[in-house]
Amino acid sequence: TLPQDAAGAVWTAQSLQGLFEGVHLTSEQSAQGPAVFEKAGCVKCHRRSALGATAGPDLTSLGWRRQRAEVLESLLYPSQELHEEYPTVIVALRDGTTAVGLLQRSADGGMQVFNAAAEIRKFQQSEIESVRSHTVSAMPAGTLDRLTAEEIRSLVAWLTSVDGIPQPHQDDDGQEEE
Repeated sequence: TLPQDAAGAVWTAQSLQGLFEGVHLTSEQSAQGPAVFEKAGCVKCHRRSALGATAGPDLTSLGWRRQRAEVLESLLYPSQELHEEYPTVIVALRDGTTAVGLLQRSADGGMQVFNAAAEIRKFQQSEIESVRSHTVSAMPAGTLDRLTAEEIRSLVAWLTSVDGIPQPHQDDDGQEEE
């Protein structure tokens, strides 16, 4: 059975425990994933195949690299595991303002920061006072809270699918899930 199935819930690992237990994911569930990917706002930063943007990690091969439980945990707690290729920084500017987000070098030699609202702020080197690492992901916490449990299941099924086919993943015992 699904956990409380209401968009607007504050989802946690505990409330979603068992979301995939005893469930055979289908291609039909996976097919709902792109719409949920858009609804959740993932497309603003992430790419999966031809859908989405490139500011954050490309999720196309996620089905080969991660188990469903790992993907769900990353969605629930985005700051738990930060990726070196996508550093979140705090940029202090000489005018006293700051910018927080993913650091990207711009083609003109300056910097740009892509924030959690999917906005890009560009700076020239001369405008920057300091840049330091931030331990909070640019991916906003609570991304799943606007989704129902069924939508979360479809999103994770799609993200971990290969060519639209949900992949069997091994559980903690090394056994294939049924």
